[in-house]
Amino acid sequence: MNEPSANQKGRVRILLLEANRADAELCIHKLTSAGLATEVDVVNSSEQFIEKALANPYDIVLSDYRLPSWSGMEALRWLRSSGRDIPLVLVSGTLGDELAIECIKEGANDYVLKDSLDRLPVAVRRALEEGRLRQERDRAEQELRKSEEQYRLLFYSNPHPMWVFDSETLRFLAVNHAAIRHYGYSLREFLSMTVKDIRPAEELERFVKSVDRRVDPGETYNALWKHRKRDSTVIDVEISSQPIVFGSVNAQLVLARDVTAQRRADAELRDSKEQLQLLLDSTPEGIFGIDLQGKYSFSNAASLRILGYDSADALQGKNVHALVHHTKADGSPYPEEECPVLRSMRQGVPFQLADEVFWRPDGTCFPVEYWSYPLLHEGQVVGGVVTFFDISRRKQTEELRRRSEEQYRSIIDGAPYGIFRVDKEGRVIMANPAFVAMLGYENRERVVGRNAVTDIFLDSAEYNHAISGFELAGTSTRYETKWKRNDETAITVRLAGRQFMDERGQPAGFEVFVEDTTEGWLLQKQFEHAQRMEAVGRLAGGIAHDFNNLLMIISSYAQLLEESPHDPARVMQYAGQVRDSASRAGSVVRQLLAFSRDQVMEPTTLDLNYVAADLGKMLPRLLGEDIELVTTLGTNLGKVRADRGQIEQVIMNLAVNARDAMPKGGHLTVETKNVELDTRSSPGHLGDVPPGNYVMLAVSDTGIGMDAETQANIFEPFFTTKESGKGTGLGLATVYRIVKQSRGFIWVDSELNKGSTFKIYLPRIDVPKAAEPVSRSAQIAPGGTETILLVEDELALRVVSRVYLESKGYAILEAGNATEALKVCKNYQRDIDVLITDMVMPGMGGIELAKAALEVRPQLSIILVSGYADRTPTDDATAIGASFLQKPFSLDALARLVRTRIEEPRYRGV
Repeated sequence: MNEPSANQKGRVRILLLEANRADAELCIHKLTSAGLATEVDVVNSSEQFIEKALANPYDIVLSDYRLPSWSGMEALRWLRSSGRDIPLVLVSGTLGDELAIECIKEGANDYVLKDSLDRLPVAVRRALEEGRLRQERDRAEQELRKSEEQYRLLFYSNPHPMWVFDSETLRFLAVNHAAIRHYGYSLREFLSMTVKDIRPAEELERFVKSVDRRVDPGETYNALWKHRKRDSTVIDVEISSQPIVFGSVNAQLVLARDVTAQRRADAELRDSKEQLQLLLDSTPEGIFGIDLQGKYSFSNAASLRILGYDSADALQGKNVHALVHHTKADGSPYPEEECPVLRSMRQGVPFQLADEVFWRPDGTCFPVEYWSYPLLHEGQVVGGVVTFFDISRRKQTEELRRRSEEQYRSIIDGAPYGIFRVDKEGRVIMANPAFVAMLGYENRERVVGRNAVTDIFLDSAEYNHAISGFELAGTSTRYETKWKRNDETAITVRLAGRQFMDERGQPAGFEVFVEDTTEGWLLQKQFEHAQRMEAVGRLAGGIAHDFNNLLMIISSYAQLLEESPHDPARVMQYAGQVRDSASRAGSVVRQLLAFSRDQVMEPTTLDLNYVAADLGKMLPRLLGEDIELVTTLGTNLGKVRADRGQIEQVIMNLAVNARDAMPKGGHLTVETKNVELDTRSSPGHLGDVPPGNYVMLAVSDTGIGMDAETQANIFEPFFTTKESGKGTGLGLATVYRIVKQSRGFIWVDSELNKGSTFKIYLPRIDVPKAAEPVSRSAQIAPGGTETILLVEDELALRVVSRVYLESKGYAILEAGNATEALKVCKNYQRDIDVLITDMVMPGMGGIELAKAALEVRPQLSIILVSGYADRTPTDDATAIGASFLQKPFSLDALARLVRTRIEEPRYRGV
């Protein structure tokens, strides 16, 4: 038996209720003799008992059954009523069995008769042990009650659904509030259901198998299930269950956590990661991530492929710098502290490089362009991301491009012809050395930036014509024009150009190839002049015949005038015949001189009907009597812009070519008309002729014709089908050049023995409608009273001009040469209004005279006259504002020009 419990001093504290002092001492003696260490308080009344019991914690109470004023049972009842669970042993002199049993039932631990006190220590020890056991049981029960209370609290207040179900019947035995709230069933509904009722049909079989599974005591079962709520919503739940005994029933305690939202979020996150990985894997550039220690964290497929790895496992958790970035391109080690990838993380700024290399596990390296970015989360750097390209092919392409550009530059810089580019505003943006030298500049820098319109082209309109041609053609097209060098001298150039595009495919300007044809142009002009002289020679016979007839008419009517001085009517008639014959002779001379003279191309607005009609008077003499000339001129013919002399050259060359093709005579037809060409009506033989309005000039013959091979070559220089010595092969080449220079197109149609037709298409231009020509009577020149200085070395011409001008009211001062004229300018005391001077005189010429006279009299108006075909006005004449008359001219034309010059603003001092 265990020793009884004791107080802090190791003694058993006893409250002894005994009225007999001797009996009390005897009890104490028995206990002490039995080896019990005791501390005994003896009381003999209820008052003392209650006072002591309230004041001290006793281990046991010994009480006599009967006391004078109280009893042992009353003491027991007081102890129990006051809540004191103290063992009580009755000590009595006499106590029957029935009374003893009654006392035990009342709560006494034991009873000892006074005549058997030897049993008292045993009874005390047993009572103390029972008390201790009872206290322990009470404490255990209290703990159990407390535990059960805590369990109920945890069960019913748990935020997650919980329930208890019978392991055999599967019925719900208990359900917490969260389950009722979450599943939508009431408590009564739950308690009438089994756990199978909250399972979807597809999970019942699996559930039954799990229930049949043996579960060891204390084992916790965890699984993921689907449950069905009262509204039929199916949810995902994580189940945690363990076996318990509920009451006396074997049961399962279940905690259910709804993870539907979490699983949905996990699925979305997983899908997002998969999509992100798919996105990363679909990009051509390599992408990998590193953590703060520089270790690999993720990558895309391109990164693994470019770096030469089969899977990400070979990189996972490894130092990326040590794997792929450890050595520089020159073979020297790449210190980790210098690595831009790691510096990007440390400094929190991105880096971009294009001159480094990455390394593969096989020891090979490749050039890369890469970007390194710090990876931020809530403002904090948590890693880094690197995107990179293998630029091996780009490097190869750049090297090939560099070599190509060097070759291109070598070709461009070494080309013997000029090459340049202009932007859309006409500024030179590229020029090769030949172009720079052609224009006479010291270096390329002096040319680049100049405006081609104003600084290079003599005529800015020619620039626009050339550019328009390049735009319309779409590809390289040829054009001939005049340029000015750095020293202002003029050169003739042939251009071929086309548009070039910018990076977006939009027109950015024009690239032009230039050939300096000045020397060739001079040779060509000399050849053309020789051709004209040849034609003049052929015309000489017919012209001499015409002049003899005209001279005969003039001399005859002059004789009639002498014989009829007193008949005014006949004098007027005969004088008119003389004037008309002289006019006809002047017209023939003008045509002959105009055709034969060598002059600079001066495009003007032309009516081809006038040109064809004028040449129609000369062509019969060129063709001969066995060739009939037919001229068919279009009505309301449009105007063209071309040089008249060159168009006459074209017609003459075609006429000569036609004459040689008709050795036995035939018909030559010159035709003009307006035509409109578009993509449907433009004849296929014209090729890439821009749609628009044109004037057609056609020359047809009935000669021997040409085969297809001949037609393919007739415009080539020096190609001829004539016998040796009878042709140069340049006639039709000249025609082709002139037509192209005039921005026109030419086509030939011919068959053997069926003649030939040459059709020329020149762009039609819009010009204001000219005023109707006035009649001769309306053109009578007005007169005046101003003073004119007339300088002419031919006396007869000077006299007749003086007489006519004096008849108009003018005061005339005469001079036979420039020296006399200058004396008059200096010595004459009044105003001189107009200087009329021949251009070619012995000594000083007319232009030099005009310049000297203007120094003396700045307000002087100048009129230059000449009978030489090659003495047309020069730039010097234009600079001094001189007007020009070509001899022969009518006196009334002279008078009209004098009046015009006098009435100009310059004369009035405006």
